[in-house]
Amino acid sequence: MAKILTQTMDIPKNTVRWFVKKDLESVNGQKMSLSTAFNTYRNQKNCQFKMTTQELPNGKTRVISTHRYSTQADVDGHLALLAPYVAERDAYHLENNIDFTQTITEE
Repeated sequence: MAKILTQTMDIPKNTVRWFVKKDLESVNGQKMSLSTAFNTYRNQKNCQFKMTTQELPNGKTRVISTHRYSTQADVDGHLALLAPYVAERDAYHLENNIDFTQTITEE
């Protein structure tokens, strides 16, 4: 059975998503791309990735990222890539009034 990792963010207008901000940062003058690491991982694991957006009545934009992996181990690998950044991401979300939820379901 496939495992579905769903990440939902409700983001205020004119606020940059943490993931985009992280991709734009530089280290020693070099661009760091967290997206590249995740894209490589998703390709290796044959992940089906989908992102949708929706304007909400409260003025925020809802961004839903869905990752469909074959196994729980693949989801765990995805989460392990993200683990070093979770505290930073959560602090950024709190500071910028971004609501974030994450679920794992089975299909």
